Amino acid sequence: MTKKLEDLFTSFTELSNQEQLDKIRQVRDTRSIERPAVAKRRQKKAIDKTEKQIDKTKGLLAALSDEEKAELKKRLGGE
Repeated sequence: MTKKLEDLFTSFTELSNQEQLDKIRQVRDTRSIERPAVAKRRQKKAIDKTEKQIDKTKGLLAALSDEEKAELKKRLGGE
C-alpha cells in the first residue's frame, strides 16, 4: 500500500466529517493528474494534425499558377 493510502486509512476514522471530506477531495485531485503516456499521445496527435494541415497547404500552394501566387503574396503583404 502506498504511503498516501496508508496515511488515509490509519487516520481517517479519527478525523471530523469536514476533515474526512477534505481528505477525499485531496485523493480525487491527485487522481485527476494526467498520466505521461496520455499526455504524450495527445501531443503526438496535435503534431500529426498540424503536419497534415501543413501538407495540405503546401499542396494548395503548389497547385497555384504563378499569377495566383503573385496575387496571394500581394494580398498577404509579401511584395
